[in-house]
Amino acid sequence: MKILVLGCSGYIGSRILDALKATSWAFPVGASRRRDKAGLTGVEFIQVNTLDVTGLTAALRGFDAVVNCVAGDERSISEGARVLVTSALAAKCLRIIHFSTMSVYGRAEGLVTEGMTQDSSLGWYGRAKCEAETHMQEFTRKGGAVVVLRPGCVCGSGSELWVGRVGRWLQAGRLGDLGIAGDGWSNLVHVDDVCRAALSSLQIFAKSGQLQMFNLSAPDSPRWNDYFVDFA
Repeated sequence: MKILVLGCSGYIGSRILDALKATSWAFPVGASRRRDKAGLTGVEFIQVNTLDVTGLTAALRGFDAVVNCVAGDERSISEGARVLVTSALAAKCLRIIHFSTMSVYGRAEGLVTEGMTQDSSLGWYGRAKCEAETHMQEFTRKGGAVVVLRPGCVCGSGSELWVGRVGRWLQAGRLGDLGIAGDGWSNLVHVDDVCRAALSSLQIFAKSGQLQMFNLSAPDSPRWNDYFVDFA
């Protein structure tokens, strides 16, 4: 299976690319806006602007599937998803593994299932991710197949947000038990599990017009206070 990984220079994209390289069934190709940011070795690379319909359409031709790990600002996420849908349909690349986020549930707490209504009230990031998922729904209505993965806070070696940054704050004495403000569930998920989910999604038998969604979180994900104390 020939697979294009968009956003291959990012934390999740680079790990998925490595995981695909280690399989016997995938031929992965990395795609990023800037080659010098990709840092790839031993894999084919395509330099592409994910907001350019013409360029992205040309890049997608001949691929069986695309994994969308594009991050960045609101336009890169929302408009980038719309451009991806248009380009993938034109290139007849009819399978997308799309990375979303649990932020699409807003401030929901407790048992949160994939069938819950979206809530874009958390800010620009959650709003952009909700809009991107709407574009993915349009892709399935036009004959494509999509798996949407909604991870929580992706941690593990190299995670700047939930390991590097937290570690620096702890060392500087800027972070500890937050009291009631830290009683919420962290929804942490390890990057290796996220990669396994992406690879499994690529191996799902995909039907035209099918949209599948999966929340990704560790079964024993701690509350934030517990995480900070254990980390310290």
